[in-house]
Order: sequence, then C-alpha cells, then structure tokens
Amino acid sequence: MALQCYDQVLSVDPNNVEAMLNKGFLLQEDKGQYDEAISLCDRVLAINPNQVRALLDKGTALMRQGKYTEGLFLCDRAHQVQPDYISPIVQKAWGYNESCRYHEAIIEVDKALIIDPTDIFALDMKSYALYKLHKFDDATECIEKALQIDAHEKVALEIKSMILCDQGKYIEAHNVVSKALTTKPNDAGVLARKSEILRLEGKYDEAVRVCDRALDTNPSFIGLLLNKARSLIKQGKYLEALPALEQSLKIDPTE
Repeated sequence: MALQCYDQVLSVDPNNVEAMLNKGFLLQEDKGQYDEAISLCDRVLAINPNQVRALLDKGTALMRQGKYTEGLFLCDRAHQVQPDYISPIVQKAWGYNESCRYHEAIIEVDKALIIDPTDIFALDMKSYALYKLHKFDDATECIEKALQIDAHEKVALEIKSMILCDQGKYIEAHNVVSKALTTKPNDAGVLARKSEILRLEGKYDEAVRVCDRALDTNPSFIGLLLNKARSLIKQGKYLEALPALEQSLKIDPTE
C-alpha cells in the first residue's frame, strides 16, 4: 500500500525526492530489492549529489550486496557533507561489522558516542562488535545502556539473546526474544532469532514453522531463509532446503 502511494506521487511529480527515498527505503528493507533502491538513490543524487540520505541509503544497499568498499566510501562522502551528523559514522560502523572488521567498527562507534552517548544504534553496533570479539561482559554493558534508554530495543535484545545462546542459556534467550516480540510481534529479525534458538536446541520442526509463518509476510528476509534451510539440512531434508538457499542467493549472491 505504501509503495503504491509513493508511485502515485511520482507519477505526478517524477522528481519528488522524498517519495523516491521513501520508496527506495521500503524496497530495500521490506523487499530486499537492492538494485531498485540504488536506482532510486541515483535519481536523487542526479538532482543533488550531496543529498546525505541518498548517499547513506545507497551505501547501505551496496554493502548488503557485499560491496563494502563502495558503501563505506559513500558513508565517508555523507560525513564530509555533514560532519556534525552522527548517522554516517554509525552507518560506517555497521558496514565494518557486516564485513567482519570489528575493531574498526568500535573505533567508528566511539567517535559517534562522543557526539551522542545515548545513540541507541551506536550502542547496538558497539555491543555487536564486542560480541563478535567474544568480549561478552563489555558487550553486555553496552546492551544494558541501550536497554536503559529503551527497554524493548529490539537489536539490543537480539544481541543479548545471541550471548545467552553462546553460553548455552536457551531458556533465558527465549525470554529475551519474547520480550522483543511483545512490541514487534511480526518483526522478521526477532523471529529469525527465535527460529535460530529453536534450531540450536534441536527443535528443527518448530524452527521451520516459525520461519514459514514469518516468511509469509517477509519473503526476502535472508535470516529466515537460512534458518529454515539449516533446520531442514539438520533433518537430512536436503531437497526441501534447496529453494530457501536458492532464494537467499538471489537476494545476496555473497551470502
């Protein structure tokens, strides 16, 4: 429905920057249509080469396609255009996390937290980097700071559940995910975490059911597709796993 609204706006005003950016965001976040999102960002940048949101949205789409060098370059460009704006710094940290450059991510996040110590996205990015470096105590400290600001902050809760899973505390991990689902019952990322915990517990059928229900409304979410495939593979259902794997590779060939 929202996409149709933006299409209607663009049919009347083809150069409406806000409509192009909002449509691109939805295509990227909800549909996994990164090339289409990039094309819309390019249309905006043709109008204004220094449009910060277009630079960041394009950079995000590129990094989701595994094109980290190009994406990080656009984050730097956005930062040059608006040096006092925190988002380009945090987005660069996200890119470093996605490309497994966790130490560099922490350096960028710390710059952001000097500007705003309460920025939840920055705290999330730092806690994730620390988690991946197996610094669980430091990661938990960042998570708790984020949760003091917003007790239902979903990324912080997801990372907390990851730490608990690594410690074999599956019941506690389920409780954390359930808390996130109270405010976002259909969130693809949180449901992917739920299915992941079930898979780690060996509850493969339940994991597949969670994925299938969530994929009805989030058909392009890679975390759900991969968890479904992994759960099926664990049961020896290799042929059933293939469609989910093939769909994942269509969305992200670098996965």
